[in-house]
Amino acid sequence: MSENIEIIGNYDKIPDSLPPESHIRLTLHPIDMISYWNRVGLTADFIANFYTYNFEQNNDIQNTLSTILNELVENAVKFSLAKDSEVSMDLKKYAQIIKMEIRNETPASIQKKFRDKVKKLHEEDLEQLYFDHLESKKEGDDQSGLGLLMLAKDYPVELGFRFEEADNGKYRVTVRAYIDLRDL
Repeated sequence: MSENIEIIGNYDKIPDSLPPESHIRLTLHPIDMISYWNRVGLTADFIANFYTYNFEQNNDIQNTLSTILNELVENAVKFSLAKDSEVSMDLKKYAQIIKMEIRNETPASIQKKFRDKVKKLHEEDLEQLYFDHLESKKEGDDQSGLGLLMLAKDYPVELGFRFEEADNGKYRVTVRAYIDLRDL
């Protein structure tokens, strides 16, 4: 592994070489998503519906998948390097597991803050982090991070993160979420 790549969490649960049963790839532009914020939710709902179409009582499963994807895409859009850059979504289904991969580029300063939050998610007690976050909001701290914390704390999802140094102080950030449909 190169010195300029850092992996946190369960990033490689399913190897890239394993062929999926189903594959969806989308590229979004943050400026489009910001201008029409509802498109983030529409995109998440579409993909969740696509993957849960054949399930009986799929509303709970669909809502869970949509919520997870929506949060990951919102973060990638909000924290992209440039609003005309690309956010890529790569979703693969392997039997009962869906692998969501969201990638964007971000400035080094934002990447560092995000990386530090991600490390806390994997090193500290999630209940205590949640309580501390709520307390800091009450005291006027407007830092984000609640959505990702809630995903890790309240949803049956395994998260993995890859931080890769690109050019001129930019970082490529890839978030992978693994959801076992049998857990929903």
